[in-house]
Amino acid sequence: MIPELLFQIFNIIELESPTDLDHPAKKFSSRTLASCALVCRAWEEVATECLWRDLPSALCLLEVLGPLTYRKNADTEGWDFTSPISDSNRIRRFLRLANCVDTLTHHNWRPHHNSSRGINLTSSIVSRSALQSIIPVISPNSDPIEGIFLCPRLRALRWASHLKHDHSLLQYLTPPSLRKFDMWSMVTMLYNNTWDDLDSAFGAAMGSVVAGGCSQVEAFQFLSDIRKPMPALEKPLAQFLSRQTRLNQVDIFTSLTKGVATGLATSSQSIRQLTCHLSPEETGTSIPEVIELITLSCSTLEGLTAITDAEEFSFADLKSLFRCKTIRKLRVHYWSLSSPVLEKDVEEMAASWPNLEFLYLRTSNPFPRPQTPLSILTHIAQCMQSTLRDLGLEVFADETVQLTTHPDAARFTNLQHLVIGDSSTVKDGYEPDVANYLASICPHNVEMSRRGRSLPVEGRLDPWDKVAAFFKHSCSGAGKIAPRDINYGSSSL
Repeated sequence: MIPELLFQIFNIIELESPTDLDHPAKKFSSRTLASCALVCRAWEEVATECLWRDLPSALCLLEVLGPLTYRKNADTEGWDFTSPISDSNRIRRFLRLANCVDTLTHHNWRPHHNSSRGINLTSSIVSRSALQSIIPVISPNSDPIEGIFLCPRLRALRWASHLKHDHSLLQYLTPPSLRKFDMWSMVTMLYNNTWDDLDSAFGAAMGSVVAGGCSQVEAFQFLSDIRKPMPALEKPLAQFLSRQTRLNQVDIFTSLTKGVATGLATSSQSIRQLTCHLSPEETGTSIPEVIELITLSCSTLEGLTAITDAEEFSFADLKSLFRCKTIRKLRVHYWSLSSPVLEKDVEEMAASWPNLEFLYLRTSNPFPRPQTPLSILTHIAQCMQSTLRDLGLEVFADETVQLTTHPDAARFTNLQHLVIGDSSTVKDGYEPDVANYLASICPHNVEMSRRGRSLPVEGRLDPWDKVAAFFKHSCSGAGKIAPRDINYGSSSL
């Protein structure tokens, strides 16, 4: 059979399996490919390439060279070879399989067991002595310097580490072929690390990446569940970003400092999607300053997700972003809004971002009283009626809010999803008015949701559940709902 055709067949087996490595279907896929590799020599080469494309740990590859044992002493900790690497057949197989690896996930942590939390982790740390043994195998005629890589064709790397341990392995996992790089921590206090330990660990890890020299990463994610600035990380992260030439997606889930933003601004890239966390009080840099740097570095930006814990966030903080005319998606999570969204803000957004499709202005604080009246939707519909598809706001509706339901009023024509913010309020008794108003400006097939769930919910009498139920009634052709039609005695919506 033609090798190209075999590759397509085996590729289907691999691509249709789940991404979760522990999923039964994923294990079945791996067993199927392993069985195919044993059929004949013609199948073996192609099936092996598919089987080794996505690895759950670098240890899978290292074990091809020989048995490993875990060692811990004053000088080193991690997996090491039990004997010198000398088997030529193992070396040839290792070099062949290393060139098959396309995606690698590696958890750089020590053994840990906590039965009360259901945690049972085995170590994946590779010792420095093991690396010293591998380098001559990878490049027998070269000195152990940068430019030597464990997986020469690696395109995607997912690296997790919480420890202040040796991160030298990263240097050999970032070849020029790397296009997607994720660095993250799963459980911050898993090992009772101090903040300095975590900062040093990530700083050392990113330093190893910089030493590796990769410069063509297209998608980068740094994920940490602590939002404080990381001084030890800032410089190597800025160096890494400034070196990239093909970045189009960046997700940085820690405080975006001025130094890191400057690294973005000095690179020769066209970032289209950016997610960042803004902490002006922690970094000593104002939100407008960072947004200005983002605007300078991302002239082709299409999507921005900004998370800020500033005590007072104002829409004016985003003014410099209006110079970026390519914005299609804007999501801002704030703690406290210093002023409501005004009509002039809506007009500036519509004029600056003519193709805006996705607009979320939401709070992560469950207690603030929203300051933006629901009636702002009328002006948003007038300015963005044909482009906006997803809209999420914190709003309120009471006797002070004038809700116009004139048949000639502006309507959204393409709105598909309306998200009601968690802090949004509607005064008791005003649910029918709100429902009639929404029915007059929204398409009747629009999906309403709140707190990540669809509305209404069976058996609940949350005010916004009532609004959603009345909205469906009004859109069904039954006409508007008058206040006297309200029946609060039934819990079934």
